[in-house]
Amino acid sequence: DDERITPVDFSTLPEKEITQMKMEKSAQIFTSQIQLRSFTHNEAENIVIIPFKKVISLKGTLHSIAVKFTDPSKNPKLLVEEFITKLAGIVFAGFDGKTFVYSSIGLTSFGGISNILIPILIASLIVLNTMLGSVYERIREIGTYSAVGLAPVHIASLFFAESLVYAILGAVGGYLLGQIILKILLTTGLLKGLVLNYSSLSAVLATIIIVMTVLLSTLYPARKASQMAVPDVTRKWILPEPKGDNWEFEFPFTVSEIEVLGLATFLTEYFNTFQDVSLGNFYTNSANLNYEKLVSGKNKYIIETTIWLAPFDLGVSQEFKMIFEPLGEYNFFTINLYMKRTSGESGDWKRLNRRFLDGIRKQFLIWRTVSSEIKKDYELQGKKMLGLGEGEE
Repeated sequence: DDERITPVDFSTLPEKEITQMKMEKSAQIFTSQIQLRSFTHNEAENIVIIPFKKVISLKGTLHSIAVKFTDPSKNPKLLVEEFITKLAGIVFAGFDGKTFVYSSIGLTSFGGISNILIPILIASLIVLNTMLGSVYERIREIGTYSAVGLAPVHIASLFFAESLVYAILGAVGGYLLGQIILKILLTTGLLKGLVLNYSSLSAVLATIIIVMTVLLSTLYPARKASQMAVPDVTRKWILPEPKGDNWEFEFPFTVSEIEVLGLATFLTEYFNTFQDVSLGNFYTNSANLNYEKLVSGKNKYIIETTIWLAPFDLGVSQEFKMIFEPLGEYNFFTINLYMKRTSGESGDWKRLNRRFLDGIRKQFLIWRTVSSEIKKDYELQGKKMLGLGEGEE
């Protein structure tokens, strides 16, 4: 490198330049782009030669090593080339008045990729078969996910997450198993002359290949799982169009007769929590729960309120009714929604209601997770609110 053998005087260099040199040194290992610098060296009269262990005990640091070959019977080029294969760095060597730069990183390249295509294909088919079997074994579980409100894309994500766990465990387990086997082979002397570097970038590349193979093999099983979640052609509930300023439709939920009053009370309480303008996606002045006695002897429950939808500067408001009606002779109730626009633009009204209705849908899902004791408390609270007797529903 055309530099003197005496140590460099780093005290003359600014801290910023020293930091830049360290970054360039790290980059040289991976790019093999050598950038030569000229330094100010200490004069010979300012140098003290002491043993290496003494330097280390005095908190000294190692900056460079100079080696001179004195045995003429050995080829120095071969010695340097053999040494550089064990070093992730750059070595300068001078032979016959010329300077050579050696770097093992620059000579490293990937090869034999075509030889692993067949094993990767076999592994992909094994993972594909395993995940497909997992999908068909868990049909009832997928149905449960769908029943509690998980969208098909969420069910597919569950299978992707499961396969990702398998991929990470397989990659890490294979890495550790490889090191254990290598240790056994080196200890028993069955692997003489072969040195494996498990800290190189090739190990990272192998891990990435494993993870990608598993995830790509899960695409089809995850898609089948999402299709099984909603066997109908329509995989998403589509809101009907409003008729003028009136919007009337059946909400895609049913509730049993045992829980209907508790649910109506729960939703009334939910609407009443939004009487502060600064909170939530909507504002209500008050929500009232009423009931009507039907000819069949059953009650029809009605939640009524006036709602302003956020953002409030658009001035969108509506009259809102949620009606729980018994479903014929069955012990289930359907939920019908009636909304009448009282102010605001029609386009804003339709757009903002989608977010409002999604919030109501989430309350139905929350209700399904509530314990039976709390549901009973809501039912008693509703009877007290409506003035119903203990035996009335």
